[in-house]
Amino acid sequence: MANSDSSVRLAVAAVGGVNVAVAVEAVRQAIPAKGALTMLPRRQGALCGVAEHVGQLVPVVDLARWVDVGAPQDDIEVAERIMMLSDGARTIGLKVDTIRGLT
Repeated sequence: MANSDSSVRLAVAAVGGVNVAVAVEAVRQAIPAKGALTMLPRRQGALCGVAEHVGQLVPVVDLARWVDVGAPQDDIEVAERIMMLSDGARTIGLKVDTIRGLT
């Protein structure tokens, strides 16, 4: 019988006081938010703007605008990033306070 590894590798990021984990296979790139994010006028809700990724504009979601995530944890250095996530057919950006690492 073949040995199968059922573990999933996750990229962990912080949004306010909440850690968010995404399957590594879905993460295409993490880019600095400063200079990359173009805010959209009169936007409410989670969609906060767009960012260019591989020659295309990608919608960027900020979970902190949608749900109460609290303040960033004391043990992190805030360095806002946009995690570019894709399922192969679609791409979306997730604005995070920092990338914490892999698990």
